[in-house]
Amino acid sequence: MVQWCTHTYSTLSRNPSIDWTWKSTIPKLAVHNASLMHGILALSALHLAFLHTSHPRKEYLNTVQSHHLKAIAAVRNINALSQENASAAYALSNIIIIFHFRAPAPRGRKHNGLDLPG
Repeated sequence: MVQWCTHTYSTLSRNPSIDWTWKSTIPKLAVHNASLMHGILALSALHLAFLHTSHPRKEYLNTVQSHHLKAIAAVRNINALSQENASAAYALSNIIIIFHFRAPAPRGRKHNGLDLPG
């Protein structure tokens, strides 16, 4: 969470007026929503993996995968959406979108018959 609150949040928007939402509002929602917390931790670990291309990178990527799988498990349970958790669900949806644009493709996967780098 330290990584999120000190660095990762600031990479998500080019608009300084939005930074506060990513730095403070969304983490406050995550305190009460485990899936959102896992989304934050997955994106933070992905940021660390990007920054550290040497030895700890594989460990960060393992952490990314673990937290990401836990975060998206909640999305599958869309019937649990309510007024109380709608803001957290919306924030998590944004984090998942950002995550998928930034995540490296797994090695050995193919898309339209082409090998994807990883």
